[in-house]
Amino acid sequence: MSIDTEPVSVGSLAGARNSKTNMKLPVDGDQTLRLWQAVTGAVFPEEGHPSSDSVTPLVGMRQISAALGTLSNGVRRSTVSMLPYTPDRDELWQSLPTEFAMLKRGIAMRSLYPAEARHSHPVRTFALSITRQGGRVHAGPVSDLRFVIVDESVALIVEGGGDEHTTRADLIRSKGMVSGLLDQFELVWQQSVNIGDPNVNTRRLSAREEVVLCAIIRGDINKEIATMLDQSNATVERVIKGLFDYHGVGARPELVAEATRQGWTATGFRHWKQGPYSRP
Repeated sequence: MSIDTEPVSVGSLAGARNSKTNMKLPVDGDQTLRLWQAVTGAVFPEEGHPSSDSVTPLVGMRQISAALGTLSNGVRRSTVSMLPYTPDRDELWQSLPTEFAMLKRGIAMRSLYPAEARHSHPVRTFALSITRQGGRVHAGPVSDLRFVIVDESVALIVEGGGDEHTTRADLIRSKGMVSGLLDQFELVWQQSVNIGDPNVNTRRLSAREEVVLCAIIRGDINKEIATMLDQSNATVERVIKGLFDYHGVGARPELVAEATRQGWTATGFRHWKQGPYSRP
């Protein structure tokens, strides 16, 4: 599922809509039910919506904005969110008042952006501002999904092109589906970089640094890397020293561990595409 120009259909959600009776609802039903009823009441003010539904489809930005606003006002403990693209300055600054309002209420907030977002100056500035208020913003190998989870009990997954006609979403309170999204978030979070940390290096690796990093992960020694690049051993050593500094490590094993944690492999950067709601 994506918010890019090529929306991805999530088959598991379609199947879930046809098997709602087999789903288990979260155990902490009181807060979940209150939040669920508040959201569906805001989205469907005239017709209402059955409170027993575990997955409710939303259509268009008006319904989705109403759901997001109600979730932001109704959250009591925590939110986690994942975005599959790097937002621009306008999108970030429009969301800032809502983010600050939740942080002022003591809500624990964690946000995940794509790995390349660490090189975006607007994202970096936004992350520093959020971090100073107590939130956490990371960048890592995210999946194709755009979602937010409130109080570990209600999730909203958004798909489409961002306008009234093409944007779709699923409002979810199925315990199994919410747990699956949380597991996906936590796995990427473990591989991510804290871009709200002013000490984190946000410079892009050069093409040569990327080649050397992959070779190190593969297990190549300096002489092999120098031969592959047609460079001197001294040049390779300087590149490796720069990679140590970039990743904040002091030895080869630590560099491999940190780089692979962030999603690098022997063949390049691995965009994380696995999970219960990933593109097949």
